[in-house]
Amino acid sequence: ELSRLGPPADPEARQQLVEAQAALAQKQLDRQLATTRYLQLSSKITDTEQEEKQGGTAQEIARMELYTQLHGSLVNSLESVRLARLQNTSFLSVVEEAEPPEDPVRPRPLLNAVLGGIVALMAAAGLILLLDYLDGSVRSPDEAVALTGLPVIGAIGQARRRRGVPALAVVEAPEGAQAEGFRTLRTNLEFAAAEQPLRTILVTSAEDEAGKTTVAANLAAAFAQGGHETLLVDADVRRPRLHALLNLGNERGLGDLLRGQAASPGDVRASLKPARTTPAVPGLRVLPSGNLPPQPYELLGTERSAALLAELAEAADVVVLDSPPLSVADAARLAPQVDGVLLVVRPGATEAEALAAAADQLERAGARMLGIVLNGVPRRAGFYPRAYTPAARGEQAAALRERQPAFGEGPAGD
Repeated sequence: ELSRLGPPADPEARQQLVEAQAALAQKQLDRQLATTRYLQLSSKITDTEQEEKQGGTAQEIARMELYTQLHGSLVNSLESVRLARLQNTSFLSVVEEAEPPEDPVRPRPLLNAVLGGIVALMAAAGLILLLDYLDGSVRSPDEAVALTGLPVIGAIGQARRRRGVPALAVVEAPEGAQAEGFRTLRTNLEFAAAEQPLRTILVTSAEDEAGKTTVAANLAAAFAQGGHETLLVDADVRRPRLHALLNLGNERGLGDLLRGQAASPGDVRASLKPARTTPAVPGLRVLPSGNLPPQPYELLGTERSAALLAELAEAADVVVLDSPPLSVADAARLAPQVDGVLLVVRPGATEAEALAAAADQLERAGARMLGIVLNGVPRRAGFYPRAYTPAARGEQAAALRERQPAFGEGPAGD
């Protein structure tokens, strides 16, 4: 303000003004210095507070971080050393000294053999059960009876296959089990003849390879041994086997007679041949199949075949016919013309469905069914029905002596 008024005129006043200005400048300088100091102190106070919060200066903080890392490394090293010391220190105490085993731990052949045997037995049992489940054949007499509704009137055991199987067991091995089975079958048929005459008997089967030809031949031989005039006829004019079984010629037989080449009963009797057996069986004659006709089904079941069967029945006491299996229609066509039909079943080989169908086919044809003959029965206890026990056979033999003349003109039993 004073500067705008200009310098005073009075020198004293001017001196005072200069002094006042100098004092003012000094105070302004002091104020600036104080302000600067204040700012420095304030900044220092702020830094000090931050350092107190952070724990020290930046150098001290870096040093502290380094010390912290070193401490962590030392602690880890100490723990590793302690762990290694603990691992290498044993806390176990020996209670009993170990002894080496007398037997080797491995290999163990005996144990391995036993385990292998057990596994093999289990596998074999499983396979047997599977095959038994998949097997659709007849395996017991009860199953055969349930499928057909027919009684089992004969059971022929399996042959002992050593050096050979006899064609006629009742002749070549009369003391064997097979011969006894055929004689029992003959006895049961004689019982059936006591109620109704039984002159012509047809032997057939549900399928091939059931043994019907062997059954027919041995049954005829058993009848002949019992004193009956017996005629064995090969009615299988498709695949005849009877002449080969008995070592006979087949140049003339049933096929020729069916085609009208027999003009009289004498021609029929001339076609009959004695069976070639060792020893010989008196009273047993055979009519082979002869020359095979082109259409056997058309010849069987006709009036000519019925008349021929009647002539054959007049020529013998008992006529046993071996026919084709029921897989072809020949047997079903011939069955109503005979007095009785035997159905041969081989356990384990004859299919259950085929057996049921065969029985139904014979029933629809109007045949008189005598029963089932089990052929090739396994040799095990409990398989044979009650009818084939020794006591039952004794009862049958006693009844036979009273009823046997029902077969007609033949003499009494053996």
